Amino acid sequence: MRYYIFKFSIFTIFICLLASCGNDNTAESSSESLFDVIASNSSQDTVTQFGFEVDLVRIEQEFDLMHGDRKIPVQIGDRNNNGTPDKMFAMVDVPAGRLIRMAAFNSSGNADPATALVGVNAVKDGEKLELLSAYTADGQWDGDGIILDNEWIGFRYLMQPPFAFDIIGKRQESLLTSDQIAGLDNRSAWGGDALAEGQSLGIGSPALFDQADIIPLSSFDTKEITVIETGPLRAEVEIVTRGIPIRGEKIDVMIKWQLEGGKHWTGLEVSILSKTDLNLQIAFGLPKHKDATDFTQGLISNTHFAYTYGLQDANGEQLGMAILVPGRYEVDTYREDPHNYFYLVNPQQQKVQYRVMASWGKGRKMVIDEVDFINVIKEYCAQYGATVQIKSDFHLN
Repeated sequence: MRYYIFKFSIFTIFICLLASCGNDNTAESSSESLFDVIASNSSQDTVTQFGFEVDLVRIEQEFDLMHGDRKIPVQIGDRNNNGTPDKMFAMVDVPAGRLIRMAAFNSSGNADPATALVGVNAVKDGEKLELLSAYTADGQWDGDGIILDNEWIGFRYLMQPPFAFDIIGKRQESLLTSDQIAGLDNRSAWGGDALAEGQSLGIGSPALFDQADIIPLSSFDTKEITVIETGPLRAEVEIVTRGIPIRGEKIDVMIKWQLEGGKHWTGLEVSILSKTDLNLQIAFGLPKHKDATDFTQGLISNTHFAYTYGLQDANGEQLGMAILVPGRYEVDTYREDPHNYFYLVNPQQQKVQYRVMASWGKGRKMVIDEVDFINVIKEYCAQYGATVQIKSDFHLN
């Protein structure tokens, strides 16, 4: 069995940051702008720092994205790896029932470099690896893997069985450094490991369900990891697992894993790449620690949620974990054993999107009890369920 990690050569430009977006409806569109963007929120809940993507059309020069007289932080990427920017990512506040108009102009040339809000690290045997290198996973990973973190929280994808996600609680705002990553599990200040429960499949870790059994993505032919974006506003990793054996077939699955700056959750999109007649659902759930609340679920603001809250078995600290699923998906539940509870979701167009969040008792979020954690869940359900639309208009002449 062979495992691989690859890194695309990314051409990334970071342009003009340093200002939050106001909540007025000032129109910025003009004949001098390169393109305009409108973010509209038809829901009853304000969405703070809504992250959105725009496909760039024939934009090769540096630009400032403006809302009134404020420059909006943007992250530009070259997904096609041809030396031409083709994606823009930005974050804006969009008040309930309002719209925000933005416009891009030729750069004034005096913008400072972006402050990194997210970090990406590859860690093997307690040591940080160079992201540009390609290497083969082996038995020396020792619980390490790919780590994404921001000012609030970190998530780690383990590159050995069970090939699952776990949590890195944070007590400091700064991004993880090489020294902090070394021996991470032994540092109480960075604890919060959800996989301390030995039989856990990890927080929000995807699996497949064939109407009879949960099938973890831990038996396969190859596993390819690609770091797509490294910040400064958003990090993205793509995990492709090929050759998962299910009922005599080999199934390929892709996970798109994102973390945005300033957010307490990480986003996942799981796709079944193979054509199959098997009736497969995508499964993901939460590990239950012995003294924690049972798998509790509900629906708020057209968002399914499930959570567990209580003492970790390993450290004896309070840990809240939750998964959020858009209401457009049909969800079932499944209990595999005392350790693992799952949502079973019927994919739409072969994919499912969801979010995973956590709050560690010693972490920066300062959630002190279960009621407080439920209030955080309600807030994030409202944000996730809000209807925000993005429209762009390029002035190609």
